[in-house]
Amino acid sequence: MLIQGQDVANIVAGNTLSDDGHGGRKFDYMLVESPVRREWKKVEKAVRTEHEQKGFDGRFGPGLPRVSDGSMLFLMHLLSKMRPATDGGSRFGIVLNARTVHGRSGLG
Repeated sequence: MLIQGQDVANIVAGNTLSDDGHGGRKFDYMLVESPVRREWKKVEKAVRTEHEQKGFDGRFGPGLPRVSDGSMLFLMHLLSKMRPATDGGSRFGIVLNARTVHGRSGLG
């Protein structure tokens, strides 16, 4: 998704979950439509490795949802891209599957 006036050079091709195309960057605003009920089996090894090695210093510190639904991983990815409140904070909009919103994604 591209908002009018934004630089297309900021679009990074690849899988957001296995390869953070904007590693270390924080953003003021983010808009995302997460894949609905998209399994993350193909990138499971990379995601689990990041979770185990980085913990809360990585994107997936709180835990990993079922492999059958990656929506919660996308939400955790967005949270990791937010600026701290002391730096002005961030805002984001995300379209999520109802299972994630109602706590049925398999996380906790």
